[in-house]
Amino acid sequence: AGHAQFQAIFCIDDRECSVRRYLEEFSDSCETFGTPGFFGIDAVYQGPFDAISIKQCPVPVTPRHRIRGVSQAKRRLAVSRMELNFWHRYANKLWLGWIISLVFGLVSLVRLVLSIHRPSKSFATASSFAAREDLADLHYERLEGASPVDGFFDGYTVKEMAERVARVLRQIGLPHDFAPLVALVGHGSTSTNNPYFAAYDCGACSGRPGLVNARAFALMANRADVRLLLKKNGISVPETTRFIGAIHDTARDELLLLDEDALGAEHAALRLSFRELFTKALAQNAHGRARRFAFVDFPQTVQAAMREARLRTEMLFEPRP
Repeated sequence: AGHAQFQAIFCIDDRECSVRRYLEEFSDSCETFGTPGFFGIDAVYQGPFDAISIKQCPVPVTPRHRIRGVSQAKRRLAVSRMELNFWHRYANKLWLGWIISLVFGLVSLVRLVLSIHRPSKSFATASSFAAREDLADLHYERLEGASPVDGFFDGYTVKEMAERVARVLRQIGLPHDFAPLVALVGHGSTSTNNPYFAAYDCGACSGRPGLVNARAFALMANRADVRLLLKKNGISVPETTRFIGAIHDTARDELLLLDEDALGAEHAALRLSFRELFTKALAQNAHGRARRFAFVDFPQTVQAAMREARLRTEMLFEPRP
């Protein structure tokens, strides 16, 4: 402790154990920790395109807070509405509906045949990155005394943020000796033909990817007012330490770093080094997983293993990638 350049906090899900081993094997300057993957953020989340709020914490926990995603991608919403209006306007008419069904039905048949021989991502692929909550601004703060709305407090007070950050850091044994870069790594999974794909996301997030939780924790832990309260409680986070959220796709062995633009220039080199280290660990992880893949020869290189792992998430005939 005290010499680490990177620290990564993972979910205790068993699929993250091998990645943690590779990270620490490949670099003496990397430390990893484990905690339930909701990272103490006991909330429901309502994204910019969600009609309802979705629980992002363990099933036995009753959330009293709500985090909202405010869209930065207004153009995406406009395009989606145009597409929706097109199908509603024309697909429900007798002759146009018949022509559209015939034409697109044949196109879908061709795509189905091609997908067997040349799998690729399609509308049927459920991806842990697909919702792109990383493109939304998180509304996670509320003022003292604000009343609940529809049974939920919209965000956390600074005191509540500090309580949650402190609880997780103490539980994992990280109240001091912080590295310059600390990553909160949530996880999810990608599948094209698994009707129970939610079971392959984060159980601590009620079967959802842990992207929002990792982002929210990192944003809270980077706040000066939260760190001031942490210091009063015996947890002194250096000014040079930055927290960053991330999401690991456990099926494709891919990593998405969140809010990279919020890191200063002094952390740019660290971020690149951490990404390179993580990419190397993920490749080795895919190679190890490939030993258990059925109906394929064991890939001789990590590059071949990565390709096989990702292709399996796009295959219609592979329910358990």
